Amino acid sequence: GFANLNAEDIAAGHILMLVEWVMRDYSRAISRLGIEPETLQPPLLDAIDPLLSIYRDHVRVLMDEWSSRILQADRDDPPEVVEGLYSTMAPVHLFQSINTQIDVAKASRCGKVIVVVAEEITGSLQNFQNTLLLLTRDHWDNLELEYTIALINNNSRSYDYTQDIIDKITESLDDEYVQEINMDPLLDGFNNVVKSSISA
Repeated sequence: GFANLNAEDIAAGHILMLVEWVMRDYSRAISRLGIEPETLQPPLLDAIDPLLSIYRDHVRVLMDEWSSRILQADRDDPPEVVEGLYSTMAPVHLFQSINTQIDVAKASRCGKVIVVVAEEITGSLQNFQNTLLLLTRDHWDNLELEYTIALINNNSRSYDYTQDIIDKITESLDDEYVQEINMDPLLDGFNNVVKSSISA
């Protein structure tokens, strides 16, 4: 069964294709055979949980790699003045990556997949915030004034982007799945980075 598979055995794209088939075609195909999908045990959607665990690992690795690259590029490139404010491209690139993951999850039409992605986005953004907090608390004396100002502006923008993704995710989920996720601490996290940057 699926429980014996590991990440090397199946590609993330194949997992999503299977989930999409279950969500879109499975009930109709079984019903044509005269079988009520509700009578099958375990329900096929529950049986693919091990695959979702593999998909979770894929999203986590991807998000961590993107976050690390974005943070490194953020330190390597000097801040620019955009609309009269110092900023870097970090929030734009980070949330483009996040929105890509959300769009892929939404295309599956499966609340479980969206929850998996939301949880991994939350973890990745918390790691991102913690890295910035350490930078502003422990290495503030190495930060240029322009970069510190850019951090304040970036994290204010990130707060707004986070609210947008929270809305995007919750609008895609039934109430039962909405209750499984809590992304609100991310808003506090970006506020904490702003406060820490102001104190630096």
